[in-house]
Amino acid sequence: MQNDDKKLGTVLIVDDMPDNIDLLIDILSDEFNVKVATNGPSALKIAESALPDVILLDIMMPDMDGYEVCESLKKRLETRNIPVIFVTALSEISSEERGFEVGCVDYLTKPISPSLALARVRTHASLRKAQIELEEWNSNLKSRVLAIIGTMREQVQKVNDLQAEQSGGSMNSMIIAIKGLLELIDARNATHAEAVSKLASEAARCMSLDNKTIRKVLLGGLLHDIGKLGLPEYDFTRPLTDLTENEQKNYKRHPLRSQYLVAENEELSEVSLMVRHHHEAHNGTGYPDGLSGEEIPLGARLIAIADFIEHAALSVKEDKAAYALNKLNLVSGVLFDPHLIGYFSWPTRSLYFQGIKIIGGITEAEVPPQELTPGMEVTRDLLTGSGIVLAVQGAKLENNAITLIRKYYLTDPPPNGIFIAVQPTQ
Repeated sequence: MQNDDKKLGTVLIVDDMPDNIDLLIDILSDEFNVKVATNGPSALKIAESALPDVILLDIMMPDMDGYEVCESLKKRLETRNIPVIFVTALSEISSEERGFEVGCVDYLTKPISPSLALARVRTHASLRKAQIELEEWNSNLKSRVLAIIGTMREQVQKVNDLQAEQSGGSMNSMIIAIKGLLELIDARNATHAEAVSKLASEAARCMSLDNKTIRKVLLGGLLHDIGKLGLPEYDFTRPLTDLTENEQKNYKRHPLRSQYLVAENEELSEVSLMVRHHHEAHNGTGYPDGLSGEEIPLGARLIAIADFIEHAALSVKEDKAAYALNKLNLVSGVLFDPHLIGYFSWPTRSLYFQGIKIIGGITEAEVPPQELTPGMEVTRDLLTGSGIVLAVQGAKLENNAITLIRKYYLTDPPPNGIFIAVQPTQ
């Protein structure tokens, strides 16, 4: 049995039948703190004072049934966000519909399956924990960030005369302040944000966009991931597919959090849309809104490409620019606007300038298995530790080959790295 401080949360069981209560206690008590109520009024009092993470609520109770209890919980500010799982022997569709109408999130039917009950309580307790963390993030980090941005805005207004406006003084002051803010909160993410900002704004400059737009793109690059700050510690260097379902959902909310923060400042309304949409895809498969093509704001399209380049460049030790641009070309027209790709050539080469590594007339980069992309060409034979051939020199990788390589890197890793052909950077 776990110590109370190591348990996953608190569950309130509401049932007028002692046998049902005992069964649920046996199922849950090893992982959760358990509280019990035998009628509706007691359940409401306990829920309001203890604020459990999940409530298991029997429907058929005298005086005040489960539907009435659930309705009362959802009307109270303190308890309306607590997930309620109905426990019932009823199987009629109408009873399920009514349950969801009054606010329940799930059902457990009697006779209760211990494994199913535990799994569902774990899931909803985890979601409730994520919700509480988000609420804390909103109240703590948001207030700190907005206070600094508010002060910054007041200072900017003092110099926002005609001369400052023409030279970009107002926006430049904001850029300097935001850089300092990001470095203060999270130096690692600040470095990434500054690289994305530089790539995107330099690409905008190569497009001959006006200075005001360029500065907005620069700001969008700095702020695109500000919604990650203060969140639980996830390893965001892992591929999205390696995260749990809950981690993926939490990760995919960060553009909305970023917009939420940025939109508080009226001067940044256009920038807030850039940060909201920087994970949209050219083919409409991105998030949070599934926009495609030119539906995606231009600034967001530029920031998305810059973000991709930065992550790709950091995944290899040498020939960063060549590798990043090569990988970018493989997803041009799928994830990113193909008309914008060319504008990133010079900014990428400038930011990640390195001597070119040429082996036998081939420019190559060593790539970790998680960064492989269909279409990449292998420049050296790739064998597992026990000598199984995974790919031969000159082979172009397909999805099944990449899956096989990643599998063997876990079970029988090759003694050498994976070397991929890239286009020369000059």
